[in-house]
Amino acid sequence: MFRMKFGRLFLLLLVALTACVPGGETERTAVSSDRLTDSVSATDETALIALVKRLLAPRYPGSPEPDDVQLLVGELPPDFAVTLPDTMRVVGSLVRGEESVEIVLDSDLSAESALDALRADLEKQGWRVALEPGYGGGFVSGDVSQSVTFCQDEQETTMWAMVFAPDNEPADVRLNFQGTQSYSACKMDGRYGYQNEAEKLLPQLKSPAGARQEGGGGGSSSYGGYYNSADLLTEIPAADLLLHYGAQLQDAGWTKLEEETAVHMAWSAWSFTDDDGNEWRGSFWAADLTDDRRMVLVQIIKP
Repeated sequence: MFRMKFGRLFLLLLVALTACVPGGETERTAVSSDRLTDSVSATDETALIALVKRLLAPRYPGSPEPDDVQLLVGELPPDFAVTLPDTMRVVGSLVRGEESVEIVLDSDLSAESALDALRADLEKQGWRVALEPGYGGGFVSGDVSQSVTFCQDEQETTMWAMVFAPDNEPADVRLNFQGTQSYSACKMDGRYGYQNEAEKLLPQLKSPAGARQEGGGGGSSSYGGYYNSADLLTEIPAADLLLHYGAQLQDAGWTKLEEETAVHMAWSAWSFTDDDGNEWRGSFWAADLTDDRRMVLVQIIKP
């Protein structure tokens, strides 16, 4: 049974997206609010619900049929057995058959704090954070969401959690549950993919607020080292980028050995001791390429 609470706002949105002119031609211009109201009153709600169900039902072999799709506004699925933190408010849920559930939540916490609260609650309920080999550190956009994959200890259910943190708005928390799958991070913890040993020691280095990260990438060397670089669209000088990224390296356990700044370039040298007692050395570079473009580079080697 398809359960849906159709609010007027949801109807207006769907009609705006699928508005048609007489004769079946698709409306290509903006529709006024008065015309929207008239369209809603003339819409066949049964047909509209059928369309929504089909749009929300992915089509692939073995996919759930449209009648198996549920959109629950302000509700969790009735058989949902996971307790969520009190700091999160339920916006709604999308259920696609028995194997896929997506839940949308709001939270007034920061993205990092919201994930910490979720992790603490889930660990008490028998969930654990999945190991995801093959994904190392390096430069990432500071605007990207916080995300983590959870697994149940006694089952192969996977839950992927992602938190977006728009400015001056509640954090948007998405939980996506997947049932038993042939390929799952929960089944394959630590048993797939290649990851350079040095890459594992490099944390994610988030760009400063307002800096847009473009391009870049990384790679390993024949002697076991690793490098990662990125271009930034920002007017922040190289010396300030040195401080910004250096703080993140220190938080990850790296020790700064020395640093130097010039008019258009800054660099620093680092050391790190891994869990096996091996000593590593690293260097960080920031350079002004143009008035509003910067290059950042980090490199790790074992002496």
